Amino acid sequence: MDSAEILYADGTCKALADGMPRSEVLAEFNSVGEVYSQITPMSSQRIAEIYVDTAEQTYC
Repeated sequence: MDSAEILYADGTCKALADGMPRSEVLAEFNSVGEVYSQITPMSSQRIAEIYVDTAEQTYC
């Protein structure tokens, strides 16, 4: 895992712990998803979901 992904996970967990709705956390990852969707066959929304799900399951 590189440092950017650790920062994403940490930010996700902090935002959720502070009470930010999950939908808003997903929206924050939309730009990340847009970048990755250009090089993978997934939508930006799906990529955002993967980032948030992974952070919740493994980092928080």
